[in-house]
Amino acid sequence: MNEHTETEIKLYAPDLDAVEARLQTLGAELKMARAHEYNLRFDHPALQLAERRVVLRLRQDQHTTLTYKDGATLYDDIVSRFEAEICVGDFANTKLILEKLGFVISASYEKYRSKYSLADAEIVLDELPFGNFVEIEAVREDIAPLIERLELSLAPRLPFSYLQLFAHARAWAQDSLGIAIENLSFENFAGIQVPLAALKAQREGTNLE
Repeated sequence: MNEHTETEIKLYAPDLDAVEARLQTLGAELKMARAHEYNLRFDHPALQLAERRVVLRLRQDQHTTLTYKDGATLYDDIVSRFEAEICVGDFANTKLILEKLGFVISASYEKYRSKYSLADAEIVLDELPFGNFVEIEAVREDIAPLIERLELSLAPRLPFSYLQLFAHARAWAQDSLGIAIENLSFENFAGIQVPLAALKAQREGTNLE
């Protein structure tokens, strides 16, 4: 894979235990045990980065990373884009530097993630407040065979960023439950089960991350 090209697919997978068991059967290597992630998206005050579909993200899990993404393209539910990422030693000071440069926090979200490698692919198991997902990052021609090996051929494909999926879930909660959810946190979604149909809706204006 090109060092600065990320190519991946996102699958809806409620039973992550079954996926993890399958990974272990296939001899996948655990690269990161289940860890909590906290993510901040930064933008200019007028949201020029979002208008250009550029991502500037600060993430804290077992490490702290700063990520830039742009140029997302979609083909057969597989997203490819430029990505550059660096490890930084201090989450709070990196956040401060970005704010001093004039960036503002445009969104925050959390999830739990486990990470495996299988052959040359990276496979992550993500637990979001509104559902569970598997992301497979590999060269494009390897993705379909990996989906079959993981027994996920019937898993729905969701070519959306997690923030776009949150927008879908938030709209559903407002329309169906009369609940206004402002931030993507486990606390805000406690006791709420978002149906798959809600996540798949509103394909227009997809903001690929």
